[in-house]
Amino acid sequence: AEFEETRDEVKVLVMAPNVEVVLMTTTGPEPRADWTEAARNNLLASVSRELEKGGEQVIMFDPEAEADADVAQALLLNDSVTATIRNHVGFAGSNTLVQRLPHREGADFSYTIGDSISGLTADYDADYALFLTSNASFNSSGVFFRNMAIAAATLGNVVIVPINIKGTFATLVDMESGDIVWVDGISTGDPRDPAGADQIMSQVFQKSPLK
Repeated sequence: AEFEETRDEVKVLVMAPNVEVVLMTTTGPEPRADWTEAARNNLLASVSRELEKGGEQVIMFDPEAEADADVAQALLLNDSVTATIRNHVGFAGSNTLVQRLPHREGADFSYTIGDSISGLTADYDADYALFLTSNASFNSSGVFFRNMAIAAATLGNVVIVPINIKGTFATLVDMESGDIVWVDGISTGDPRDPAGADQIMSQVFQKSPLK
């Protein structure tokens, strides 16, 4: 059975988004700190608005707390489990996750970050922690024109696979048990732009159990 929150209002701790945006050049990937910072700020603002629209109480995580060993462990473990979920669930043609995460009460297994959640519960009075992970890459003009030249030289017989890779994922963690009770994501959108980030989070939260 899918997880469903029945309370009218819950307190959600919004973690600092884990974001990376790179520019794909003819010599390889080039991390863009300015794009990454813009995407992180845009996604953080967008997810806060989505939660508030659903009537939830938003608590913002203090990024300086990442220096704490217990908090850092919780963040790293969530990243690892989220990657596992992405590999397990996969994508459909609509660019949304194929299936909902099986909840622990109606499935033979569950995803969890376990006791590491205690690194957050000591400092934050919240029902859930919301983690965001977003990765995106964009082709440079050099890559675009190189691909065009290859296509022209081969009369279109060589297909250039796009390397504009994108993906934004949200995971909701029960602050009491450490279980990941909901996850969803999409592989489209441009979080560098505020409107793009709004569109991403609106799609991600379409089937949120908190609404």
